[in-house]
Amino acid sequence: MGENAEIISKGETSCIAATTIYYLLCSIGCQPGYGFLYRSRLRKLLGFPKEACKDNIVHTCCCFCALCQEHRELKLHGADPTIGWKANVENWKSQAVTVPPFFEPEMMR
Repeated sequence: MGENAEIISKGETSCIAATTIYYLLCSIGCQPGYGFLYRSRLRKLLGFPKEACKDNIVHTCCCFCALCQEHRELKLHGADPTIGWKANVENWKSQAVTVPPFFEPEMMR
């Protein structure tokens, strides 16, 4: 969760902070709402259509599957959540991509 949140928030939320919040919410059974928040932000970031009800159900029924899917989507769209926001920005700058690749607006996996 922390790695995904750091990339989705563009570095505003650190991996450690998001992980800690998610862990604390897991201990009281309220983590689906937090996961849903970042899944919604990911949809907006990647230009996917809104599916609030479906996203909430996915995070409620199988939050770990949802987190894995979000991680794969970030990697598919050119971000590596395992290295953090700053390292991704540096990688993107060094690649000197002038036009970002186009992807159809839907979850792939």
